[in-house]
Amino acid sequence: MTVSPPTPVEPGEWAAGHAPGHVALQVTVTVANRSGGLLDLSMAHVAADGAEAVYDSANGLTADLPASVPAHGSASGRYTFSLPARSARRLTVSAQPDLIAYDEATWGGPAA
Repeated sequence: MTVSPPTPVEPGEWAAGHAPGHVALQVTVTVANRSGGLLDLSMAHVAADGAEAVYDSANGLTADLPASVPAHGSASGRYTFSLPARSARRLTVSAQPDLIAYDEATWGGPAA
């Protein structure tokens, strides 16, 4: 799993997980299946330290990894997080294809 550097986004008025005065950042998580079998992502987990996940389907801000990745294939999903403006200089995102079977991958770096 890889995580792209974050980009700022603007959630809508009715977005869940986003508070006024917070900064919303979106990352793309990519999963590469290097095995010869189907990779089940139904238990995938993506989180960011000190941030809330943002869901805003009206503006396309959803957590959208597919349920599985075919053998030797890859898939990507976008995840948006909201954090206080004072904390928005750095972002640390952790991702796991499965909470039990795989270790987490962590990306940390400048937020924007």
